[in-house]
Amino acid sequence: MTSSPHARKPDPVDCLIYNVVILDGTGRRAFPGAVTLSGDRILEVIEDPVTEPVKARSTIDGQGCILSPGFIDVHTHDDSVILERPEMTPKMTQGVTTVVTGNCGISLAPLSLDRSPPPPLDLLGDRKSYRFPSFTDFAAAVEANDEQTHKPLSQRDTAKGRRRT
Repeated sequence: MTSSPHARKPDPVDCLIYNVVILDGTGRRAFPGAVTLSGDRILEVIEDPVTEPVKARSTIDGQGCILSPGFIDVHTHDDSVILERPEMTPKMTQGVTTVVTGNCGISLAPLSLDRSPPPPLDLLGDRKSYRFPSFTDFAAAVEANDEQTHKPLSQRDTAKGRRRT
């Protein structure tokens, strides 16, 4: 499960979380290991840190803890949430570091509204949430305050809503 031996990583890494049981979401059994970080990014999941010593600026002994690094939530309706609460605490505390928005064909862009959004667009927010005339505008707003990786899908119903408004 370690990264490629040819992958370039800083020496030392910013942080090493070690002595944990890793549950990685792949379906395999949990295993003892460690995770290295650079800034706010996961660099490497190490299956056997005893045989792969790592130099780190700081270390965290996670004895007795389970670590679930980097889950991807592939079906969310967090289009507004990622802008209003970019820390995404409910996701982050569950190990989710990437959210996919634009599910079920709805998203906040491209659409600007002067009245309440029609169903099913009203699931994502009120009129004030729909303030992005282009997808580029939405992406820029997310990028400006995104603390989590965000992957949007295309939005067929938002485009239909744009034609109806």
